[in-house]
Amino acid sequence: MTADIRDINAVAAKVFTSSGHEGKTYVITGPEALTFHQVAEKLSSVLGRKIQYVDVPLSAAGDGMRKSGMPEWNVRVVTELLGYFASGAAATVTDTIPRVLGRPATSFEQFAKDHCAAFLA
Repeated sequence: MTADIRDINAVAAKVFTSSGHEGKTYVITGPEALTFHQVAEKLSSVLGRKIQYVDVPLSAAGDGMRKSGMPEWNVRVVTELLGYFASGAAATVTDTIPRVLGRPATSFEQFAKDHCAAFLA
């Protein structure tokens, strides 16, 4: 469940500056739910070089975070978040952006193209 920050900002601006949104709650997502492997594939395509996602077990990731000096509370929160994503629970796609803005949500591939220089830096 990711969304381009530009889309999030556009929805917020529309909601805060026009009527009809009072008391409503919006779940904002991008147009597709992607796995980490799919994100790596899309980045590979856009950047023209192989990007590989390595599925690190949560326990090993937690150990690495601890060894780097990350506080225990932060290790716990990050590993819980990674576990949530890995479970597929965040694979939600909503129509909020097209419904509120009248245009499609920005895809991850388009986001990567727009920010290609940052990925190559």
